[in-house]
Amino acid sequence: MPFLIHLLLGTFISFFAAMPLGPVNLAVVQTALNQGRNQAILVAVGSSTMELLYCLLAVIGVDLLFSNQRDQDVFVLVLQMLSIPFILSLGFYNLFRRVKTDEEEGMATKKVRKGGGLMLGFTLNFFNPMLLPFWLMVATFLRSRSWLSDDLAHLLIYSMGVMLGTFLLQLSVALVAARKQAGMSYKSKVTVTRIIGYLFIGLGLYVAYLMAQTMLEIGWL
Repeated sequence: MPFLIHLLLGTFISFFAAMPLGPVNLAVVQTALNQGRNQAILVAVGSSTMELLYCLLAVIGVDLLFSNQRDQDVFVLVLQMLSIPFILSLGFYNLFRRVKTDEEEGMATKKVRKGGGLMLGFTLNFFNPMLLPFWLMVATFLRSRSWLSDDLAHLLIYSMGVMLGTFLLQLSVALVAARKQAGMSYKSKVTVTRIIGYLFIGLGLYVAYLMAQTMLEIGWL
């Protein structure tokens, strides 16, 4: 039973934690609109796999990699520095790219690399500077309430639940976006693509703000 509790705990937390608008959810919607449902699902697979790795790092390996809080802050800062140009480039790409018609998309989808969506989801979460601090905070809270065991097998099951919850939420986003895409006019697709571009840019600027805060905290500004 404790194994099932740890699985459900991870699934429940990550499902609701993945709900807010973020780079991966935007990428899932964008991919569903431009490349179809299957590639959008691959984005979800890639991002949830990276979520699993960050969660494992938070509950098992953080003490092995970081000897103190400053080392952890520097690691987050590096992720922020790397993620800003990546997220902004996705924003400007969606602002200025030519949106294809349904006929063009039908032909282009056949040429999409099978692993394209998978790599996009994996990369977006790899460069997500908020994942590790978030899962560290969650693990600290759960341990303070004695809800999370320190047993390795339980931590692995909990982390698998985190991956499952993230995947289920983003799978839902992919399926809804793919269904909406089927009935969207060309003009609507263009509008949604441009909005996604602005949202990516907004997220990039928000990460830049977080980076400035991190630099202040560790005395780099």
